[in-house]
Amino acid sequence: MVKVFDKKTVEIIISKIPCLKGLKRRLEQYPTPSWIVAHMSWRAFMKGDVEGRSVADLGCGDGRLLYASLLLGARLGLCVDIDEEAVKHSVSVLNNYFSEYSPRILFIVADASQLSFSNVDTVIMNPPFGVVRENRGLDVAFLRRALQYAKSVYSIHKYSPGLLKILKDLAAFYNSRLELTEILDFEIPMVFETHRSRIYRFKSLFIVLRRVVSDE
Repeated sequence: MVKVFDKKTVEIIISKIPCLKGLKRRLEQYPTPSWIVAHMSWRAFMKGDVEGRSVADLGCGDGRLLYASLLLGARLGLCVDIDEEAVKHSVSVLNNYFSEYSPRILFIVADASQLSFSNVDTVIMNPPFGVVRENRGLDVAFLRRALQYAKSVYSIHKYSPGLLKILKDLAAFYNSRLELTEILDFEIPMVFETHRSRIYRFKSLFIVLRRVVSDE
């Protein structure tokens, strides 16, 4: 039987993952706070979308959202990132901290917003927020791709007043329902040269989208 950890233990384990060196601002690379990782993955676990399921992390970075899913009993994992260095770092994290899960993970270097992949049960992701000009709308592009291939999508986005309408329109287009919206305080440490504060805090929106089954 696969061991499943409790939420607090998942948060502690994820907090020990070393940050990727040389983070790239143009790719909006920053570590997802370990408490948010635990919160998102635990919510998915409690909804039956992790244990025994195939889980994908689009824009995986160091892979922490996927590793949290594996700690909660995910059957298979797909880790996708456009940055080869990030994927190599994620593989290193796997080898050093989660080696027992190695046979169950596939790593792909690709643009997750353009990638076609086999259907997965669940996507749990923190896509680029689109705050860098050339990335505007990229978080929605990630959502579109996730909704095409997954039954359930757990994602987090920078909050904006118009975001909710976009999400409702997306859900309707992909025959899904917006099951949860929750505002979370997201914290980013001083990792880029443009940062002026030791900790940068902003409002983010955690969402859950679920495909509507015809017989519901």
